[in-house]
Amino acid sequence: MNDESPSVVDTTDGLTIVFRGRNLYHPTTPQQSACARTESVEVPDFTLVIVASPLLGHGLLPLLRRCGDACRFLLLELEPALVEVTRRHMPREILDDPRVTIATPDTPNQLEHEVSRALFAHCRRATLIRPTGGYALHARHYHRVLEWSQDEIRRAWQNRLTTMHMGRLWFRNLFDNLSLLPTAQPLSAVTPDRPVVVVGAGPSLEALLPSLRELRTSLFVLAVDTAVPVLRSAAIQPDAVVAVEAQHANLGDFIGSHGSSFHRIVDVFSFPGVTRQTKPDRLSYFTSRAVESRLLDRLRTEKILPPELPPLGSVGVVAVALATDLTTSPIALVGLDFAYPDGKSHARGAPWMIRELVRTDRLRRGEIYGACLARPRITVPGKTGALCKSDIVLLSYAEQLRALCAQRPGIFDVSPEGLPTGAQRVSGINAFLTHAVREAEFTNQVSAAPRAAETVRAPSAEQISLFLKRERELVDATRKAALSAAAELTPITQRALERTLSETDYVACGLPIAPDAPEAARPIAAAAGFFLVRIDRALARLATVSPRRS
Repeated sequence: MNDESPSVVDTTDGLTIVFRGRNLYHPTTPQQSACARTESVEVPDFTLVIVASPLLGHGLLPLLRRCGDACRFLLLELEPALVEVTRRHMPREILDDPRVTIATPDTPNQLEHEVSRALFAHCRRATLIRPTGGYALHARHYHRVLEWSQDEIRRAWQNRLTTMHMGRLWFRNLFDNLSLLPTAQPLSAVTPDRPVVVVGAGPSLEALLPSLRELRTSLFVLAVDTAVPVLRSAAIQPDAVVAVEAQHANLGDFIGSHGSSFHRIVDVFSFPGVTRQTKPDRLSYFTSRAVESRLLDRLRTEKILPPELPPLGSVGVVAVALATDLTTSPIALVGLDFAYPDGKSHARGAPWMIRELVRTDRLRRGEIYGACLARPRITVPGKTGALCKSDIVLLSYAEQLRALCAQRPGIFDVSPEGLPTGAQRVSGINAFLTHAVREAEFTNQVSAAPRAAETVRAPSAEQISLFLKRERELVDATRKAALSAAAELTPITQRALERTLSETDYVACGLPIAPDAPEAARPIAAAAGFFLVRIDRALARLATVSPRRS
């Protein structure tokens, strides 16, 4: 990058900037021309306005005055040589505006560390404006930021809708699973000693089952829950299985697996029935950050919350993220297709496929084909260049997997079908093992060096019981405050409810009404009573756990 310093030049219409031999504003009317650029911009409420290379701030004050309080502004400078100019000359009135965020990342990829996720959760759309010539210095990167921001806003609203629908279930599962933590193993206890293969249940898994079975002893098989029956039908026992489903839907994945020796790695928000029959020494927990709550903050502070992963949605992507934490050796991807042909959503042997086939007879037409066609289909290029069919949800999962593979070298895709994963493609599992051995020889390590195990102990039953007793007091206070507000809504009872609810925000999670609405007090009291029952049940289970020997 050219080290030439920018020059701030005075004109009759205010300051302008000359950089690398070009004017970044109009040479004679910098303020007037910048204002003309922003004057034509229409900004609806709840819009995130990305200002590419804001420089001196010309044209921004009139725009800020025209826009409502619900709008947000991200002043983004991607040219390091111009950052100091912006910091020195940007009007204080702009900097002090609470709607404004300034970001100056060294690279576009670092922007996510400088911008709060709350910014995207607040907005409904994003737009890019370019009031200066500084935009042209990194035009492609500014548009990348716009696309990334639009994706983050979409993801934030998807998460919000999911939280409304699933919030109470998540936290119910959390309290139930807390009672199982003392006897579970820490996640660091899972130490792969062979190259890891992450197995999804996509249609491409079928073709790879023979080679997977043949090379089984050379691999550490980390499967998603839906793939367990498919592997079992081929006499393949996984080493570990990942489960994240909060509902009972995936119980069918484990039919016939009672007593199996594989290790279950489950989300602390997942359905607890999946783990109740698992031996404690074959069970570990992690936490997906699909929702934020003061409860989770307290669990973190007390060092009770299991290791955290960002919200990834798909169990396949979660399994890959866990694999990158569990090992430093190469990782292979099998059956993570995120695409499906007509009439076949999963590999043969997956529970949903079996259920629909069993229900099909001469009087009842199978619903697999119809269900696939009912989903909004998108035809996109697959990993081989041939067209394949997917949908918008699966596309977002594939995008998350590509981002994950871009951050972690040594991930290989051996499946011949599906969407591009961002991993290095190889012709099969044999080829993957060849790469793994070569890397081991190059790094002078064993063929699949496990990640160094951390000396992390599971929280004790006594520790969790003490925490839950304090939590019970908070929930009970919320319930009493809600009953008081329901009996007589006054400013005093409303403030008391808001105060207690700020600590127990999960109580109102999923209610079809805003927590601060006058008619919300009674539903909040009922929800608090629901969670008091869950806490009492967790405490009763913890009372039966034998004290841990030191």
